[in-house]
Amino acid sequence: MGGSYNRRRWLVSAWVVIPLLMTGCERRSASWPPPPKSDFEKSLIAAAKVAVKRYDGWTDIACVVERGRGRGEWQVQAWKIVNPGATGRNQCVPWAVRAVVLDDKAEVTGYRNHL
Repeated sequence: MGGSYNRRRWLVSAWVVIPLLMTGCERRSASWPPPPKSDFEKSLIAAAKVAVKRYDGWTDIACVVERGRGRGEWQVQAWKIVNPGATGRNQCVPWAVRAVVLDDKAEVTGYRNHL
């Protein structure tokens, strides 16, 4: 009796846990990159797109805005989109990411490989 109870419990757990894991992964990848939170973030992304186009010639990118290390400093991760048919981070590859450093006036102060 104990063996069949454990087997049933395992099956019920699997039916509950597996769909939750699948939807959790799907939701996370579909919401990337996060949308800009404000007009200021939109201006940072616009400035970063100009810099990435100028330095690397990339026009199709996904941007993630982060607070920079210094005071009044911002960083935009610019990910080159190589697979536009995919969703989320699957559109990009980790070796094609640039870090665009900007100040509070959305002026570029630095540009480098992100990783």
